[in-house]
Amino acid sequence: KKSILVTHSQGGGPGWETVRYTPHVAAIVAIEPGGAAAPGSAAYKAMAEQKIPVTFYYGDYIGEEFTDVPAAAMWGFMASTADTFTTSYTAAGGISTVVHLPDEGITGNDHFMFQDMNNDVIAEHIENWIQANVMSAE
Repeated sequence: KKSILVTHSQGGGPGWETVRYTPHVAAIVAIEPGGAAAPGSAAYKAMAEQKIPVTFYYGDYIGEEFTDVPAAAMWGFMASTADTFTTSYTAAGGISTVVHLPDEGITGNDHFMFQDMNNDVIAEHIENWIQANVMSAE
């Protein structure tokens, strides 16, 4: 059986590399990763060859408009790498989505969204993505 790999923050980097060393990853759920695999990189190619569905989740406080949040601009840049990855990956026939929780009407989430009060709502959102994009692909 294959497993769904869930990464968070700086754990995103090792997560992208994992697929180079095992054929047992069914999907990757990246929660505010510190960047996405670069299109054309060895990790990107391994994901594409294995047809691994990928999703990125971002909470509130992402982007330059949050001037009172010190890391908001940095996370805006990190999120842009997910957009670049997703554009390339979907154009190549892969499944990739970028979820900005506020755009889904889910707000009040910081970098540790799985510890926030509405973590059950986020878990359900992720489960729905898995059902729609992973379970149907097996």
